[in-house]
Amino acid sequence: MSQEEFGGLSNEALARVWFALGLAETRHPGEFTALRDAAFTELGVRFDATALASFLDEHLPGYGRTDSGDRAAPGTSPAADTARPVRDTYPA
Repeated sequence: MSQEEFGGLSNEALARVWFALGLAETRHPGEFTALRDAAFTELGVRFDATALASFLDEHLPGYGRTDSGDRAAPGTSPAADTARPVRDTYPA
């Protein structure tokens, strides 16, 4: 069953949201897990497993690759090395 909060997003936008939430999860463990998992579940509703893997490979190159080139398990956070540097100092 499709979730309302993701209803207005295209497949590409939803995949990018899932990816971004996974990157945020690596930086802030536990903060985005439920939302990241909900986005991945919605992708699973829209695609069967084989089509989803192909779609993610096409639209998010390297989304789940580890240093050894193996794909991360579906539904897990993207590899941290794909994240861009984040500024650690912000004005108070």
